[in-house]
Amino acid sequence: MKLLSDLLKNVDSVKIFGSLEIEIDNVQYDSRKIGKNSLFIAFKGEKFDGHSFIPQAIAKGAKAIICENIDDKLSNSEITTIIVVNNARKALAQISHSFYDFPTKNMKIIGVTGTNGKTTITFLLSHIFERAGIKTGIIGTTGIFFNNKAYPSNHTTPESLELCKAFQEMEKDGVQCVAMEVSSHALSQHRADCIDFDIAIFTNLTHDHIDYHHSFDDYLAAKKRLFQMLKKDAVAIAFQGPYSQLILEDIDAEKYTCGRSPWAFFLIEDENISTNGCNFTLKCDFNQLKNNAIDNLQSLMQNDNQLYVKFNDNTININIQLALLGRFNIENYTLAAAAALFYGVDLSIIVQSAKDAVGAPGRMQRIPLKSGSTAIVDYAHTPDALQKAL
Repeated sequence: MKLLSDLLKNVDSVKIFGSLEIEIDNVQYDSRKIGKNSLFIAFKGEKFDGHSFIPQAIAKGAKAIICENIDDKLSNSEITTIIVVNNARKALAQISHSFYDFPTKNMKIIGVTGTNGKTTITFLLSHIFERAGIKTGIIGTTGIFFNNKAYPSNHTTPESLELCKAFQEMEKDGVQCVAMEVSSHALSQHRADCIDFDIAIFTNLTHDHIDYHHSFDDYLAAKKRLFQMLKKDAVAIAFQGPYSQLILEDIDAEKYTCGRSPWAFFLIEDENISTNGCNFTLKCDFNQLKNNAIDNLQSLMQNDNQLYVKFNDNTININIQLALLGRFNIENYTLAAAAALFYGVDLSIIVQSAKDAVGAPGRMQRIPLKSGSTAIVDYAHTPDALQKAL
């Protein structure tokens, strides 16, 4: 139970009709779930306009309404407080985090955005972190997962209210880190607002969702919002590509790139790709790593006889044997490894985790057949993803 005035501390209101000193038991944007002492937030969706359900919400017991416009008849309601705001979706995110006690403040949150690779990277991060003894949650296209629990999700990135509820449950369950997919829809609709991201990963950008964003520039701008949200001590990691520089420019966070060109901070070399997996070398400059990444490498500096890592002046050469198929999975694992390194995971765990990584279900998933042949199941649903899979 929360006071409405407390829930509205970070919300910019335009007009207020009624008292703010009322108790709120639950927050909803679906009028069918309204009960006694509810706060109903109305906004325009892709199919329905929540404003048309305000009378229904009031009839079911809503004590307060947040909306973007209201008619005079409803504004004179004696039983319901009405708050008019400029952006109800943004208000929903702000209120949701407040209602659930800002759960992302107490966990490490890694956001992954881009056209392809998001799901695989979140599963790779979970695989690495769990091996390191770090309780990890996943939020994305295939659902919400933590501590052997699984919940379905209607969106790649759920609505902010469902996100906060899941974050709070994860926090209470001892989850220390959450790897989540952050879609362009979610970013443009403020679903990811107020999340305290510690690391953000950009995979790639190809033509997708233009039916929603109307132009490629709008699509790019939506992806960039994740990186504009980052605090100064956060880490931004991008795979080199046509748009990686635009994604990273003019942001406050520490910036790092992964790629195959010589100026990549995490440089991929010596790739060997087969039907059994991939081998490659990952190189980076020891002196330019952040402190938490340096700490777990100090012991390796004392011993150059490691099978998976060699030091040449200030350059670390890491040999990775990856169980996953495809050149693009080298990119995915490199991004996951970089994030894990900045989180502070021991390099030996990152390397060992590659050997039995399985990725996400339905993403270049290899299935041996009785005939001796191999079947591969892949979710590729964009031209770029299909071309890479083939």
